[in-house]
Amino acid sequence: MHLFAVTGVLALALTGCAQAAPSVEGTPAPAASSAAPGAAALAAVSPAEGGLVGGERVTLTGEHLDAVTSVLFGEEAGTDLRVEGDGSLSVIVPAKHGFQPGAVAVTALTAEGTAVAGGANFDYRAVAPVDHQMQYLFTHWNNYNTSVWGNMNPSGGDCTNFTSQGLIARGWAQSPQWNSPGVNAPASTESWRFTPSMDQWLASDASRGAKRLELDQRDQLKIGDIGMFLWTGQGRPDHVMTVSSVKVVDGQTKVAFVSHNLDGDYRDLDELIAEKNAANTGGAQMKAWFYSIP
Repeated sequence: MHLFAVTGVLALALTGCAQAAPSVEGTPAPAASSAAPGAAALAAVSPAEGGLVGGERVTLTGEHLDAVTSVLFGEEAGTDLRVEGDGSLSVIVPAKHGFQPGAVAVTALTAEGTAVAGGANFDYRAVAPVDHQMQYLFTHWNNYNTSVWGNMNPSGGDCTNFTSQGLIARGWAQSPQWNSPGVNAPASTESWRFTPSMDQWLASDASRGAKRLELDQRDQLKIGDIGMFLWTGQGRPDHVMTVSSVKVVDGQTKVAFVSHNLDGDYRDLDELIAEKNAANTGGAQMKAWFYSIP
């Protein structure tokens, strides 16, 4: 299980050229290039802001950028880098680690892992509904929002209650079939607080547009989707989590989740499968399936 600390919320004031520079994660970008003549140098990134979950393609400009083979946004690597000329390349922005707003340094690296001269910053903001969902979940995965939504752990587990809270932060409206009075969590509908009932509700409520995916379809998952788990491989689902990371590593899709009970921010799917299958008696295999949220 991977449990990484969540970065704090960065207050970013960009209201005039005379204001102090924002706090930036990673090595701050130099104001001007100090590259030797003929050496690679990064000057700017455009657009210079975007959503917390990333996914947009941005353009980096500078000098001799055909020498660049990777780009870091803070500590996270961009994907699908395309060199578009001597002074230009584009790359897909990664998700912000911890999903909290703030600026990070953009660093261009050569094949040797050496940072080129110059630099730029990228400002992550909560823009899309999924940004707000993930910002909420990462604010409260280890700091329960009990004053608003209560805590279901004393009644068997808070995982479904927590997943529902994330969907509310995403902009989903409560309905007669799925609702909670707030702090009195036990008075919520079962679809809000009970994993098997949430599974049935997501599968049957066409208005939500959720699409069921099987374990071998993990490559279709995206951040903010919902994972259902049947730890023992028998009976009905007994755990639910929200996808917090989807990355391709050595040709394999790696998926992680944020959850309550157990509390975690980046719980690795393959580690969970191995752990649960090793603990199961009689050879039963853990089962998992997902709901892709439009």
